[in-house]
Amino acid sequence: MKTAFLSPKEIHDLPALHAALARQLDFPAWYGANLDALHDLLCASTERTAIVLLGSKGLARQLGPDLDRLLAVLEDLRRETGRVRVLQLP
Repeated sequence: MKTAFLSPKEIHDLPALHAALARQLDFPAWYGANLDALHDLLCASTERTAIVLLGSKGLARQLGPDLDRLLAVLEDLRRETGRVRVLQLP
């Protein structure tokens, strides 16, 4: 299982979020660093993926509505593939 740990200490904006996801989930160099590209890569993957939000309240403050959009994409992936899980820690 691939796992990405997202913390407000590291994630200050949307580019930092995509950089962390790309690095931790070993995305290819051509990753588009946007939510559509994230959806496409995770949808095509056969490997289970976990996204752990360490300090979800802090991430919400830092990312605002972008966090909601990320969570919506991840929820869609969970429903579509059954291979994506999200764990939110306070």
